[in-house]
Amino acid sequence: MSSPRWGVICAQEVNRFRRTLPPAEAELFNECLTRIYRDPRPDRIHKFMLRARPPLVDFMYRDDNFVLIYNWTQFTDPFTAYRVEVFQAARTRDFNEDSTLPRR
Repeated sequence: MSSPRWGVICAQEVNRFRRTLPPAEAELFNECLTRIYRDPRPDRIHKFMLRARPPLVDFMYRDDNFVLIYNWTQFTDPFTAYRVEVFQAARTRDFNEDSTLPRR
């Protein structure tokens, strides 16, 4: 569920990554997106502040399967909603093999 103003928006690179996943992993990936959308704020368990470059702040979601780099904004008109932009995604095992953080 989304609109041009709110929801989860994935970059083309993320959509390409998503299409390469088998159905079971695609379902896990969708669950990650849902968790981020429900509460995008850092919780220091799965979600962390990655880097701050005013006016944007990048966040990282990491679980056993995937690492997602995203930023978000909050709207309150006519109801509270988030716009989450996911611009990088990787499998956790691939992320661990590369010692550098993903770049935009």
